[in-house]
Amino acid sequence: MKRLYPQVYLTIVASLVLVVLSAGLVWRFIGHVPPFDQRFEVLAEAMAGLIPPADARPQEVQQAVDRLAHRIDADLAVFGSGGEQIAAAGRPLPPPKRDRGPTEWMRTFRGTNISLALPDGRWLVARVPSTSMFAGQARFWNVRYSRCRRSSLLAYSIAGR
Repeated sequence: MKRLYPQVYLTIVASLVLVVLSAGLVWRFIGHVPPFDQRFEVLAEAMAGLIPPADARPQEVQQAVDRLAHRIDADLAVFGSGGEQIAAAGRPLPPPKRDRGPTEWMRTFRGTNISLALPDGRWLVARVPSTSMFAGQARFWNVRYSRCRRSSLLAYSIAGR
């Protein structure tokens, strides 16, 4: 009986580690692949029409970004071709990573960050707030983890007697 409880405990711990590693791999390789490149290009062209051109005064760009951020309920920032921030509204956003191509999206706990290369060389970075679905998924996995942890501790304590 004393040999059985370590096997049960290690089996549960190993299965938890395997689930966490596989979820991490799926997130890493599928979570960063932009699913709609053509749609993002069309969106970048549409956004370029809503933001004043590159030679406009910074105050005009700031006003346009403020209006747009208010209308779509998102954090927005416009960066120049050199990476300098021209205008921003909402919470601070990181500058775009140019090595990933003309579009980039990444899920974070605050929401989904989307970087769009505008036709004039500038970049628009937007953060769409977390939806209840994303927050619900985080809660779901947190509950699953805590239940698995409790069950493994219970199995360890029962088998140890």
